[in-house]
Amino acid sequence: MSAENPSPLDSTETSSSNEYQQRLLTAFAQAFWETDAQGMATADSPSWRAFTGQTLQQWLGEGWLKAVHPEDHAYALEQWQEALRSQHPMNAEFRLQTPQATWCWTNVRASPILNAEGSIQGWMGIVLDITPQKQAELALRKSEEQFRLLVTASSDIVYKMSPDWSRMEQLMGKSFLADTTQPSATWLQTYIPAEDQPSVQAVIQQAIRTKSIFELEHRVRKADGTVGWTFSRAIPRLDEQGRIQEWLGVASDITQRRQAEEALRQSEARLRAVLESIVDGVYIGTLEGITLINQTALEQLGYATPDELNRHVGTLAGEIQTRDWQTGVLIPLEQQAFARALRGERVVQDVLVRHRLSGQDRVVRCAAGPVLVDEQVVAAVAINADVTDIVRVHRQVEESERRLQQAIELAELGTYTIEVATDRITKSARVADWYGLPERTTVASSFGSIQARDRQRVNQVLTDALRPESSSFYQVEYTIIHPRTGQQRILRTNGQVHRDASGQPLRVEGIVVDITTQRQSQLALEQQVAQRTQELAAAMQQLEATNEALVVTSGQYALLNQELRASTAEVGKANNDLEEANRQLSRSNQNLEQFAYIASHDLQEPLRKIQQFGDLLKSHVPPSSEENAYLERMQAAASRMSRLIKDLLAFSRIAMGQVLAEPVSLADVLRRVQDTLSLAIEESSAQIQLDDLPTLPGNATQLEQLFQNLLSNAIKFSRTNQAGEPIIPQIRITSQMMNANELGVTVKPSRAATSYYQIEVADNGIGFDEKYTPRIFQVFQRLHGRNEFAGTGVGLAIVQKVVDNHGGAISVSSQPGQGARFRVYLPA
Repeated sequence: MSAENPSPLDSTETSSSNEYQQRLLTAFAQAFWETDAQGMATADSPSWRAFTGQTLQQWLGEGWLKAVHPEDHAYALEQWQEALRSQHPMNAEFRLQTPQATWCWTNVRASPILNAEGSIQGWMGIVLDITPQKQAELALRKSEEQFRLLVTASSDIVYKMSPDWSRMEQLMGKSFLADTTQPSATWLQTYIPAEDQPSVQAVIQQAIRTKSIFELEHRVRKADGTVGWTFSRAIPRLDEQGRIQEWLGVASDITQRRQAEEALRQSEARLRAVLESIVDGVYIGTLEGITLINQTALEQLGYATPDELNRHVGTLAGEIQTRDWQTGVLIPLEQQAFARALRGERVVQDVLVRHRLSGQDRVVRCAAGPVLVDEQVVAAVAINADVTDIVRVHRQVEESERRLQQAIELAELGTYTIEVATDRITKSARVADWYGLPERTTVASSFGSIQARDRQRVNQVLTDALRPESSSFYQVEYTIIHPRTGQQRILRTNGQVHRDASGQPLRVEGIVVDITTQRQSQLALEQQVAQRTQELAAAMQQLEATNEALVVTSGQYALLNQELRASTAEVGKANNDLEEANRQLSRSNQNLEQFAYIASHDLQEPLRKIQQFGDLLKSHVPPSSEENAYLERMQAAASRMSRLIKDLLAFSRIAMGQVLAEPVSLADVLRRVQDTLSLAIEESSAQIQLDDLPTLPGNATQLEQLFQNLLSNAIKFSRTNQAGEPIIPQIRITSQMMNANELGVTVKPSRAATSYYQIEVADNGIGFDEKYTPRIFQVFQRLHGRNEFAGTGVGLAIVQKVVDNHGGAISVSSQPGQGARFRVYLPA
């Protein structure tokens, strides 16, 4: 392993040419270094540090040993200590670390530096990188060892060939091939089928030219006359001049393996045919890549060929953006179904994937499981089913159920389901509370809460509905008694019987409504009618008794009759005036409706033409030209005019609209408003905080316009900091109930009520001077220029009109730079 040792260096020579030697050695070697007479590094060696990655402190003294491979440490120290003891040069091979935290083989040489008296005054050394040579040496050694093992372990064929392979010197076939102990020049024709001879000869000639190992799988004629397969390998034996003396080779019978491989190929072909017949996407592989995939899966994911998927699964998952189908959040690789299957799990997972080519998102149901061989996971198989349409229908059903539940809650209805086979009933929470029973009970226990006189009638109605000839629908009213409180309620239930294909009843689903108040009001009304009837009869008797007195006072009656006719004439005139006013109001409303149509269609149409022709003209002029600037100004003006007309139309509709009061959830209103403004909220990063908001009587559409304008203004009129950067809008909406006498003197609702809800919308925007408060609620009034903030000046006028329509009031407090607080008061 050692090369020729270098000679000691005389100090008289080195002192005169030290710098030259260092340059020469640095150019020749990877590192140059020096130590004192005791072998301690006392001076810096930049080339050593650059080669090993050590710091100066790590190099000094005997620190260089820390750069030696742990397995070579003892040998390197022994060689260095022997050189110091014997004062002879050192030449050793061992591994050193590199700055890249790898190891390389080096030849480290060192020679003593002698002074004029012949004593050692120090040591000089170099480091040579011999990694390529060592790797070649190790490879050759490994190759030779493999060949020896192959020859030793071979149980089939051993052969010897002449240098040019023209003659087979010897072959021991061991029943696979026919043995030959005599040299044969026709071995090629004897053992190799004619159609395979050219390919075998080509590989032989290549091995001869390169003096490298011959290695080939090829067909041969076996001893029994059949054709089989062999794996043949031969190495050249060279003389001292590198000339080939002979070839020593071994060969194995691989007929069964090749037959098995052919069977495997046919099996894979059948497997691929099966995979292609499956309508869902199927693929098999490991984390390193997908090895088998059908065309459906390729099309699902947006890949053209299977080779594109022969990459790490993490890379593929990033390309198709595997996400949670409900939240859209990326799923980490280790949590994805395919990776979990490689850990032995069987997983069904719905995910959102993005088609790699079209960018379209689809919901895929991935069913993945492990492929086991000898109870070890060797791969995973996954089946992808596109369930986008199923999920869409599922969401629509969920939305319908949600809306139905909202309607049921809003109408204060209850629901129930009776399972006919088990005779059990499942009630909604409201119905269970009315009955004073658990939500799930037997039908008999629920009937126990029905008033005794109604029980038989209700049971008969249900029994009739279950009969095959019935319409399957029923309605019945009855009284229930709460078993603990004794409270009575009058309920009306509507039921529908659901049947199987043969007409047998499966379940009954129904809705229950509490009509206690309605029936009590009806009873009170009937009692009131009876009372009024009695009072009327008494009055008639009194009238008859006074008729005689009326006859006596007929003169006075005649005078009273004349006054009554005069009053009647005045009333008639007033009625005529009122009818005329109604006709004028009707004409005014018709004119306003006609104006609304003109504003929404006839006035908008020319503006659309202006914008369309503007786009057409802009395509014929350079983008940076003065004409293009004029066209952009023209289109911007048309766009502003369109917005102004739309806002004016909205204002006019609200101004003439009638509020048909119905319960409106402000929480639902604000959710819809936030959906409408979602783009503005996202672009401004606005943060909106909602407190608990009430349900109050009003018009949902108008209330949405009210809060949409307030929130839109809070986002639009946001501040910037001293650096000119926008400040994130902070908006909070709160509510509280107030009695009428708690309202401030400046708050004057348009309709009197005993209590009001105060809804406050507070922001951290630019604010304004409160002296402008009367102005901001007027149509077309703006406190800022059009170039500062977009808008038409109609939004707050709409807010004022909606508040007036609901019989409420609005107030505002603000200071410049301190945001604004709008307080809306609506009757409770």
